[in-house]
Amino acid sequence: MDKLEIIFVTVGVTVSVLLAIISYIVHKITGDVSRKYLMFFLVVSAFFLFSLGYESLRFNTFFIYMRAILLMLFLPTFYLYLKTVFTMGPPPFPASVKHFLPAGIMGILVICIMVVNQLNGLEVSSDTYIQRNNDFLLLSHYLVIAFIFTQLFAYTFAVSRTFPSYLNKLREHYSNIGPFKPKWLFFLMGIFVAFYVLADIAMMLSVIGFQFYQSFFSVFMAVLVLSTAYYGISIAPLVSRNSKGEIIFSTLSHRVILQQPIVDCPVEVCECDVKKKDFNHLIASLEKLMEKEALYLDNELTLYDLAARLSTNTNYLSRAINERYKVNFNSYVNRLRIEKVIVLMKEDVRDNYSLWGMGQDVGFYSKSAFINAFKREKGLTPNEYLKTVKGRKVDRLIG
Repeated sequence: MDKLEIIFVTVGVTVSVLLAIISYIVHKITGDVSRKYLMFFLVVSAFFLFSLGYESLRFNTFFIYMRAILLMLFLPTFYLYLKTVFTMGPPPFPASVKHFLPAGIMGILVICIMVVNQLNGLEVSSDTYIQRNNDFLLLSHYLVIAFIFTQLFAYTFAVSRTFPSYLNKLREHYSNIGPFKPKWLFFLMGIFVAFYVLADIAMMLSVIGFQFYQSFFSVFMAVLVLSTAYYGISIAPLVSRNSKGEIIFSTLSHRVILQQPIVDCPVEVCECDVKKKDFNHLIASLEKLMEKEALYLDNELTLYDLAARLSTNTNYLSRAINERYKVNFNSYVNRLRIEKVIVLMKEDVRDNYSLWGMGQDVGFYSKSAFINAFKREKGLTPNEYLKTVKGRKVDRLIG
């Protein structure tokens, strides 16, 4: 094995362990359950990377079995971590256990094989054992690969179904979700699926050699693990609940990472109370606050910030906005921002500004979010709308 690869894998294992410790510390401070599941994923990943690291381990029969078990653990822990982020809470304990049953069964099978061979005077890692059981080892390898393929597609399908609702939940709490790049983990999992499937097929068809496959796979796994750890510790989740049911809001990446739990009334209580209350007073206070202080200009405005200013809870305020304006918090704030942009368009003093400059002034995080929100609200792009306002051709302003 190349020295550079040994160094890379060793660093990957060490950093994974350190990040697992950091993730656990963040979990204990904030109470956020997703970081606990991230810690489990990082620990499993560290062991898996270690089993790929040295050539003496790669061809050791015991570690061949262990890699199969760790790979069966790798995907469930990755999936459960994503699920805690996407559903903003921990999965139910009995339901989560089933994901680890295949790895448990494989572990029991390996123990039985070791015991039987010990009784027959054979070491599992010996050359004699490998020669006598070559067909069995080959069959086991293909069965494990087939099972992993099934896991990959099943988990990918499950995540793809959960992801849209996750984005909707984020828009209920944040005026801008762009800084968090929430699609990043989703695409990362897709890349992993494509890589794993293509690499395994290429290896089985002898398109690439086993050594090259192992080297490339270990590097790719290290990048995947460290990228997930960075995202999970410093950015995600954007909204979560701790073990007490309290809401936790993560801050933007350029703010402090650690945050205090926000004590909000339980969802079931709030929804019950909301049905009995009239929103008129809250909406009047909201509109007065927005008109007086223009809080929507803050591109880091959250539902909790607004609820705190109005001395109410996030559930009640979210429901009030939805009932009165028929949109979520994100769309409501963007609507106010767009109306402000239209005012700026009509002011001759703003003629030297680009449209995107106006979008930034009113709190939009990205040009694409600005254009999409404007078109969704007005049915025209900012450039098209400006032409109707000015009555003349304007080509330069969107730059």
